[in-house]
Amino acid sequence: MPSTKLFKRILDDSDDEEEEEMVIALIESEDPYFVQKRDAAGIFGLSSLQKITAAMRMLVYRVTSNFIDEYVRIDKSTTIESLKRFVKVIISIFIEKYMRSPNKDDIARLLKENEVRGFPGMLRSIDCLSEGHAPPTNYSINCHDYTMGYYLVDGIYHPWSTFMKTIPFSKDNKHKRFVAAQESAIKDME
Repeated sequence: MPSTKLFKRILDDSDDEEEEEMVIALIESEDPYFVQKRDAAGIFGLSSLQKITAAMRMLVYRVTSNFIDEYVRIDKSTTIESLKRFVKVIISIFIEKYMRSPNKDDIARLLKENEVRGFPGMLRSIDCLSEGHAPPTNYSINCHDYTMGYYLVDGIYHPWSTFMKTIPFSKDNKHKRFVAAQESAIKDME
């Protein structure tokens, strides 16, 4: 299932109302479930925006369907159905743009962004791994030249040379500042 970061990125990419309306129209055209309909009595049912909002809130804020019921006023079963359909639609619409392997331009952009953050050579996302190997990069830290990028990760990952974990139990101020900067960079990427 696509990650929370993907849905935040899609939202962040649509800065104005016109683009948001275009995304809603795309979703409606991909799955008629999201089109607002009238019931047998002629009363309008849930709007596409309500269904999409319910799905997005579950994904972005990692909340349960019960929470959505209280916020958007949608039944639990409708929320779950909206979520399932929304994920399928988003994958079919955005697979080429957001769910592909990074190209050279993407890697160059990531390296530049992270150098500005104080982490030269950091590729940022584990999604950039190509068949378990980091793409080749060139950078220098403390007069040492490196040719392989790295990823900031927490302690759950294997001890591979491309994964840079935080310093556990940092004692001195230098290490504490480094850990704080690293954790901040990890949070920025999430």
